[in-house]
Amino acid sequence: MIEAILWDNDGLLVDSEALFFNLTREAFADAGFPVDSAFWGREYLGNAKHSSEIALELGMPPELARGVIARRNETFLKCLEQPVPLLPDVPETIGALVGKVRLAVVTGSPRDKVEMMHRDNGLLGHFEVII
Repeated sequence: MIEAILWDNDGLLVDSEALFFNLTREAFADAGFPVDSAFWGREYLGNAKHSSEIALELGMPPELARGVIARRNETFLKCLEQPVPLLPDVPETIGALVGKVRLAVVTGSPRDKVEMMHRDNGLLGHFEVII
């Protein structure tokens, strides 16, 4: 019998991965270093590389990379002030599982950003813990 379900936050509960990639793509392109979704998916999502590592791999000078990433991060935080869309059927699925199994969120995102993403959707109250 299943006792607990661990939910990945970014890309499973909320559509934050697309937002983060689009902001990164725009920021890198504005600096003259385009990045496509296949490369980003392989390196950032698949190989767990940080944005700064990817910027350097693309040939971006370190000082420029720090500024570009800082501006992207500021823009991302501003975007999180607005509701981040839940992915389809998430509220219904979580609602159907509440009280039947233990629920937790797992994420590589900092806790403050996770809390911002869920500030208006009421989901976090259903999870015992954020890991």
